Amino acid sequence: MKNRASSITAHGMIAATLSIMAACSHSAQQTGNDLEFPDIDVSENYPQETTYIQDIGEIEYIPLELTDSSMLGTPTITMTAKHFLTSNSEGNVIVYNRDGNLRNTFNHKGQSGTEYTYIDQLLTDPESEEVYVVDKMMSRVQKYDLDGRFLGTIAIPGNLFQDLFYLKDGTLLSIDRKNVADEDLRKQYGVNETPYLIIDDSGQPTQLPYRLKDPVSDLLMYSSGNSAAGISLWVAPAARIGSQVIISEASEDTIYAISDATRTPILAKHNTHPANGSPTLTAIDGINTRFVLIYALEKEIDMNRMSAPEPAMFIYDHKNPGWKRTTLANRDITDDAAQKTRPRYRLSASNHALADGYMAQVLSAETLCELRDNGSLTGALSEAAADLNEDSNPVLMLVRLKE
Repeated sequence: MKNRASSITAHGMIAATLSIMAACSHSAQQTGNDLEFPDIDVSENYPQETTYIQDIGEIEYIPLELTDSSMLGTPTITMTAKHFLTSNSEGNVIVYNRDGNLRNTFNHKGQSGTEYTYIDQLLTDPESEEVYVVDKMMSRVQKYDLDGRFLGTIAIPGNLFQDLFYLKDGTLLSIDRKNVADEDLRKQYGVNETPYLIIDDSGQPTQLPYRLKDPVSDLLMYSSGNSAAGISLWVAPAARIGSQVIISEASEDTIYAISDATRTPILAKHNTHPANGSPTLTAIDGINTRFVLIYALEKEIDMNRMSAPEPAMFIYDHKNPGWKRTTLANRDITDDAAQKTRPRYRLSASNHALADGYMAQVLSAETLCELRDNGSLTGALSEAAADLNEDSNPVLMLVRLKE
């Protein structure tokens, strides 16, 4: 397996992954670029460094406007060319202009044929900007335009624990995760080893033939006596990154991109199950034609402290070849302790749905106010935080990776 991914050139993989070179051949000879994405071994003792975000990307700080209908916690962002979309606990779909000013909100919470009972996921067609509200309780996806006008319903298979992702041309990728997180249910009922479905805009499902031997969830279950609980480690095995859905299943030795019904390898990875038997979860947190950032976390828990191991991030830069372990830091924050972020709120493309080559992080107003008042903010971030108070909406940090 060591050289499994080395036969695919960097431009070939990036083109397949990001669809930004669709008209070009995926071979080094025809692209004129013989760089390669090397395999990654997440147990390898690669050189350690700090990577400043400003050195790998161009940063925008975008305060998200606050109104009575657009109150946010720390949301997941869906990005189109002109807008950012998110939702809140009240069931509001919230549409921001590119500068963070509120465009509009709508709320169709209810049980009629044109409403949703709950927003489990919010998907967007980045071209048409149609909005897809996933309502798992009703086994359906409701479609609206940006102004909230109802466009139709897509039925999704019932009785499945699913993640859904927008692919293209009105099709969705559905991934059945039923029983994956619970060991007792896995043993009793098994899991779906061919979990991928393409659902077209009429609700017609087509099962993809790709088989997983041992699907692994990012949900970590633990029990004590008669009680049990679970926490998400926020290293999801699938994420929409740019124009593709990236599959980095812990049980697989290859990270793939799915577009239409095609699964394309991006790179091979090693040490998916280390010596202690705990799988290592991986995600691509950023990717373009120059950089790849891999996030990894061993799925185990310290029962005495109820805590997970420290995550690791790896970066590869084609202009400075070689994998490195890295810690991301922001020069606009001078407080070193404030650089450490919980996995859910890290700078990432896999926690949001962004355009090709982007990463994002949502910075809470409360934290920014504290850092501002302590004199720990500089530059553009200090300017973005100048008028905030602790009750303000968060600031979206949008990073476009450099070429």
